[in-house]
Amino acid sequence: MPDHGPLADQAEALLDSVRLMAGTLEDAEARALEDPLPLDQIEARLDLIHRLGRKHRTDHEGLIALRDSLETRVHAMDPGAARSFEARERALTKRISEYTTGLEHLLEKRQAEAPRFGREVGSRLKRLGFSKAALAVRPAESETRDRPLVDPAPIPDVELLFTRTRGAARPLRRIASGGELSRVMLAIKSLMAERDRVAVLVFDEVDQGIGGAVGEEVGKMLRAIASLRQVLCITHLPLIAAHGTRHFVVAKATARGRTTTGVRTLDGKEREDEIARLLAGARVTTTTRRQARELLA
Repeated sequence: MPDHGPLADQAEALLDSVRLMAGTLEDAEARALEDPLPLDQIEARLDLIHRLGRKHRTDHEGLIALRDSLETRVHAMDPGAARSFEARERALTKRISEYTTGLEHLLEKRQAEAPRFGREVGSRLKRLGFSKAALAVRPAESETRDRPLVDPAPIPDVELLFTRTRGAARPLRRIASGGELSRVMLAIKSLMAERDRVAVLVFDEVDQGIGGAVGEEVGKMLRAIASLRQVLCITHLPLIAAHGTRHFVVAKATARGRTTTGVRTLDGKEREDEIARLLAGARVTTTTRRQARELLA
């Protein structure tokens, strides 16, 4: 009797693909009547159907018929295949159930922690010049968690709601300026620096519209984060620049009619001169040099 093992394996692999496609079609059809899928998911499903249709030179009805035919052939060659398929389906169902349960627990914990997260970030925002600002967290409005069995639900996104002063909270991404976003991110990262896995943080425009005591607080917060992560900060505020462990200057130069941009490290007196220039502009005096030394100290 010939060995049908290799043929059965090939047929089983092909059957898995067709069963997956057919199950997706059936689930998509049922869900479309209740809750239409987002356009990108519909396009992905259609692409899968078209690719399988081209591969097997048939339409979707033919693919379903092919699935049934292959299933019959595999069962005939290997009577234990039906039990194998059933075992796989049970295992998949179990894994999906475990995933869903874990996701529910995660979402419950995230919801419970959201108020404390908002309060702690809000307290840092007050130090950064937002005396009446508040931050809140809510699930993203566009998120849907209904998916076919073969496509389990992803972890839903969240949205940050920002309030500058009194009034209704609105999505941070829609109302904050570049400088505000930088300071809100600074407040969040100062809270998360010991927890997240981001190796390098870049802050730009974090000094926009601030100075004095607030600039000093921004500098201290950046330095605290830099003790745990690599921080790159682009700033024109001497109160912030003085807190850096290394100081780079970006400058343009023109030679032979060609303009180039270069970056170089400032040390010792050069750094003191740069801090003094940030304090006083082009007219550097003995007083501003002394102030620069005090800041660097």
